Amino acid sequence: MNTAVRALSHTEDLTRATLTFTTQKLGFGTFLLMLAVLLSGLAVIYLADLNRRLAIELEEAVSSQNQLHLDGDKLLLEQSTWATQARIQNIASQQLGMQPPSSKQIIIVKMNASAIPAKTAGLASLF
Repeated sequence: MNTAVRALSHTEDLTRATLTFTTQKLGFGTFLLMLAVLLSGLAVIYLADLNRRLAIELEEAVSSQNQLHLDGDKLLLEQSTWATQARIQNIASQQLGMQPPSSKQIIIVKMNASAIPAKTAGLASLF
């Protein structure tokens, strides 16, 4: 135990002596400059790591965006396939039993402008 305490106190003495030597021999301004260089080196290391992590995050976001665009294109293609006129007519005739009306079943209704209420009179020109 005593040896460990002596070694620890010896280390503390060396640290104090080094700091005292540094501040006395080199001057306080030089010590501050060395400290500033050390801190700027640590800042460079930190910012390089941060830049690397952000670049990886950006790459993942761009990859995700590309995948979403591909999925959107596939969905648009699927939507256009499901909404084709031929498919709708096929479903209407086979599943719902619907048939196009014959010419005898078609009734054309003509509207008089006087029969249209005043609020919708502007729409009468469309008919």
